[in-house]
Amino acid sequence: MKIKLIPVFIILLAVLSGCYSEEISETPIWEADAFEHWQNGENGEKLNIGEHEPGAGYICTVCKNKVFNWGDRITVTSFDEYQSPIRATVYGTDGTVLSERTYEYGYDKDGYYTYSKTFENGKLVLEYEYAVTEDGFGYPKKETAYYEDCVFVNEYDENTTPAKFTEYDLAGEIISETEFEYSENSSGNLYCSKETVINYSNSTKTVTEHDETLNIHQIETFSLEGDAPTLISVENHEYEYDGLGRPVYYKETINGEISCEDFIAYSDENSYDGYYDKKIIYNEDRSYTVFDYDESGNLFSETEYSVSENGTVFLSEETTYNGDGSTSVIKRDESGEITFESYKEIFTTGEGALYLGKTTEIYHFTGIKQVHEYNSFGDMISSKSYNFGDELLSTYDYAYEYGKNNLVVYKKELFNGKLSGEFFYEIVPTTEESNFENRLVKTISYEEDGSKFVWEYDENEILIKETHYDAKGNIIG
Repeated sequence: MKIKLIPVFIILLAVLSGCYSEEISETPIWEADAFEHWQNGENGEKLNIGEHEPGAGYICTVCKNKVFNWGDRITVTSFDEYQSPIRATVYGTDGTVLSERTYEYGYDKDGYYTYSKTFENGKLVLEYEYAVTEDGFGYPKKETAYYEDCVFVNEYDENTTPAKFTEYDLAGEIISETEFEYSENSSGNLYCSKETVINYSNSTKTVTEHDETLNIHQIETFSLEGDAPTLISVENHEYEYDGLGRPVYYKETINGEISCEDFIAYSDENSYDGYYDKKIIYNEDRSYTVFDYDESGNLFSETEYSVSENGTVFLSEETTYNGDGSTSVIKRDESGEITFESYKEIFTTGEGALYLGKTTEIYHFTGIKQVHEYNSFGDMISSKSYNFGDELLSTYDYAYEYGKNNLVVYKKELFNGKLSGEFFYEIVPTTEESNFENRLVKTISYEEDGSKFVWEYDENEILIKETHYDAKGNIIG
């Protein structure tokens, strides 16, 4: 153990500054809190009390503690003769102790660590065992971390690379083990080529193999139930690289069945900043989805294909995304004929806010086209139906009145220009603080013969009363 001596000039400086007393030992120990430092006399009294005098690195020039003010808390850290932290106390701005972390070390004759321990508020939470290589370099050989419900023990080789990780429960039973194997890459450097994880809680073993670029090459999962391990699944990953070593293609298969493909592009021939050009996801039911991206990596097209058992595509649905938020959807049958089209258009308010202003749906089987228009609150204001000759078949128009938080309190519906319905709402608070919602309380439906139905609802919007009036306003049911 090395002994730290106090140089004469430090004692002389303490005498000249009035911070030294003959009543304390020849090698005085400084104590400190968030604001002051002092030395203890023979009878335990505080001597040479003074405020911290921060210098370089927030180290007090008198007591040699590091004092850092975070604004909402203050940390005071003290060090041993090797400048390793031995105590870090966190104080509130009023000086009360919030937490304390202490450290314990072992050193060899050359000053290398042999072990270290970390305590949080007196409880052991972390410890290390150290070793020294043949070249004289110290490294952490074993790390043990203590948690509320488990203990992790991590072991390292002399290159400080992980060798084995083990997780224990509080009774000392192993929960899982992870072992690492290393190989040399083409440059002669070591890389983790295999990682084996045994999970005792579910009786499985997973073996993951990496290529020298650290990309996953294969994942095998085994069941450990029974007399011998049983292979459950094999996941393979294939990569293709260009002349600069950049990945340009990736394929994943599970138990021999392809699950996804990635096509990667680059902004220029020398750039390593890649982006997805195309991505394909394959599902267990043989369907798959193709995602296409622009040069900024933004998705602009997504096409879903439904596939029969014989491998024939019998339905496709392509969604195209535009930069302004508008979209289009086109569905096709197995012959490639369009069966459905949908278009969403984005409008802009006077303040520059974007909103869904118009949707168009075209049903090729029925020969009907529907056009819906919306206001900036997201409420439909018009719905029109056309045939494929663009002949107007019917029109619904809607008018609204708004209350608190722009919630609808009244809605009027006109069919082909004639009043067909009215809807009445009340605004009520929700369970969330300072939030409201509208609740339907009454609807009126106007019939072609002049009669009308009035429906009334309770606080849960459940129908509680229905009244039928004739054209003269007489109740008939």
